[in-house]
Amino acid sequence: MSTQHMYIQKDLVDNPRGVVLITHGLGEHSGRYDDWVLDLNRADISVFRYDLPGHGRSRKGDWLFEDFEVLVAALESQYTIAMDYSEAERVPLFLFGHSMGGLITADFVTRFSPKTAGVILSAPALDAGEIVKPWMIRMAGLLRKVLPGLPVLSLPPEQLARDPEVVTGYKKDPLVYHGKIKVKTGYELLSRMEVVKQKGNAFHHSLLMVQGQSDQIVRPEVAKTFFDQVSAEDKSWHSFAGMYHEVLHDIGNEKVKAVILKWVDQRM
Repeated sequence: MSTQHMYIQKDLVDNPRGVVLITHGLGEHSGRYDDWVLDLNRADISVFRYDLPGHGRSRKGDWLFEDFEVLVAALESQYTIAMDYSEAERVPLFLFGHSMGGLITADFVTRFSPKTAGVILSAPALDAGEIVKPWMIRMAGLLRKVLPGLPVLSLPPEQLARDPEVVTGYKKDPLVYHGKIKVKTGYELLSRMEVVKQKGNAFHHSLLMVQGQSDQIVRPEVAKTFFDQVSAEDKSWHSFAGMYHEVLHDIGNEKVKAVILKWVDQRM
């Protein structure tokens, strides 16, 4: 699996005030952010987005991934494209990542310290909540080399959002991965979570984190602990009562979008 032939979308506006690069979460695809992109475009913000390797329209063969570094390389390649646009238009570039996309973005930022006006992390996957039990982690470590393709667990759609239409749409979306996560994929993901959530002191960029208080996929307290460790002086934390994992899709998402748009506007 490589970063070649990735599905890429550019939602550009005339006379942009800024640009946002979106990295989506595990098993989903960039098309699930269409409504959010429209909101950004209406605010005169251009958007770059892409389907990660093994996801959506970028999938060639097997779903998902067996090496987390492929995902980081994917973000790096799209960052270069978005930065070229940012510099050509003389507008600030912001990085947005949701769930696993937030984990990838946090990893990328803490390792490479890219030039960016700010980073928005939406329920970053620094934790697997109640989905993964301790025995599953031990099992993945033992089986990853012997049975890397063994399917072990799946994401519960009902925990993504309280809105039944969102859950139904997710279940019926042919570009979403609906199978079980394999041992090797799970191990790569869990291992990177453990590394990145210890690197808050290496995060020096302006940061906005948004988190649902009733998220069962990523425990809010783990996300908040990472946020508290972030060394950047310019950082903001917003948690939303009752909201599940996908705060951009859950009931009341307009409040979340307003917070993000205001934060971005103040830095353009």
